[in-house]
Amino acid sequence: MTVYILENGELVVKRESVERRLQIVPDIQPYTSMIDGSTIGSRSRHREHLQAHGCIEVGNEQPPAPKPYETPKAERDARKRALYGQFENLSQRQISRVAQELRERASRR
Repeated sequence: MTVYILENGELVVKRESVERRLQIVPDIQPYTSMIDGSTIGSRSRHREHLQAHGCIEVGNEQPPAPKPYETPKAERDARKRALYGQFENLSQRQISRVAQELRERASRR
């Protein structure tokens, strides 16, 4: 089926995309290992050699998963004390209003 597209205001036949074909990547050229002087002649041997010596290819390493930040207990306790101190000066009506606003903010997330 012929497919047409609009190009510069005119209908033209759509160019066919490049055929999908199997792509074969050639094996690596043999090289001498800088670690132990052995000759490495294939990708599989290269991977095995790196793993055996605890090495990685630069650019292929997996970044470590980020550790979640945990606020130190002393800092958390200081925040609690500051909040309690601020709430002590509020009336019950003001506290209710603040609590309602916080619930509304949380429901919007």
